[in-house]
Formats: sequence, structure tokens, C-alpha cells
Amino acid sequence: MTEIEIKFKVEDVDSFRKQLKEIGAGLKSIKNQRDTYFFHTTKEELSDVPTYLRVRTTDDESLVAMHYKLEAYEWEEIETKVEDGDKVRKIYENLGFEIDVEVVKKRETYEILEGEIVIDHVENVGIYVEIEVDTMENLLRYCRIFGVEYGENVGLEGKSYADIVRENLNK
Repeated sequence: MTEIEIKFKVEDVDSFRKQLKEIGAGLKSIKNQRDTYFFHTTKEELSDVPTYLRVRTTDDESLVAMHYKLEAYEWEEIETKVEDGDKVRKIYENLGFEIDVEVVKKRETYEILEGEIVIDHVENVGIYVEIEVDTMENLLRYCRIFGVEYGENVGLEGKSYADIVRENLNK
């Protein structure tokens, strides 16, 4: 599945929730998430490939995913449920993958007709909003609705949470 999404930091989350209510976005869920990102220690030729291998554990399920960046703000995502995220983590480690970074967050998911909008409270780095929709046209429409400037060198966050957390840990 191809994802078209943007991410940006939010200072006033209550004001943003009010905007979501005004556009008719409905709260779907609030979940705690732990995302464990892996890298392979012997595959140097993959070091510059924008790919993420992730195990996500939430309050009620575990998922395995691979994300591959297609272009700015567009990712290919392959994701499936698994019975036991901890066992998958152990399998990856036994295959030679190492834990790169863990991202712990509380995620509020809001449904909109064209996709979803999430508010992520990311441990140790802040509150971010992700808008994930079906077309670039809809993404630009939601940017206008929320007063978010789209493009390079603007207030959008182009990095993954894994990159943001890793940079924060290295400070």
C-alpha cells in the first residue's frame, strides 16, 4: 500500500483537536505504541536505502512492517499482524538484525473520509500530527484546512520518528 502523508510538530494540541472536531473527524482510538526499528549489520549495500523494518506493539496487537521511501512524503508500506511481537523481535535478532532505536508513543487516531489524522505524543521529543490520505490532492486540501505550508524547507517534518528519536538520543 502506498502512503501519502505529512508530519508536523504541534505546540497547542487542544487547539488542533478543536479543529479536528470542526471538520468532523471522529476519534477512532487511543493506543500506546512501542515501535522497534531494526537494521542489518552485514548488509552495507542497504545502508543508504531509505527502508525501515519495524515491529509495533500496541495495547491490543502486534504488527510487522517494512517501509520503503518512494519520494518526498510518499512511502510504500507492507504491514501484517503477528501473534507475538516479542517473538518476532527475537527472530530478527537471531537472523542478524540489531535494534536501531525504539519509539514509544501514545497515538490518538481520528478518521476522515479520505484517510486518517493522528496525534502522536512521542516520548522525549514532543507532539506531532500526521495526516495520511489517499491522494496528493486531498493532502494539499488538508494542508490548507490546517494552515500547514506544503513543500521543502517549511514546517513539515521529513524525518521518521526513528530518525528524530535517534538524533535526540545522540545529543
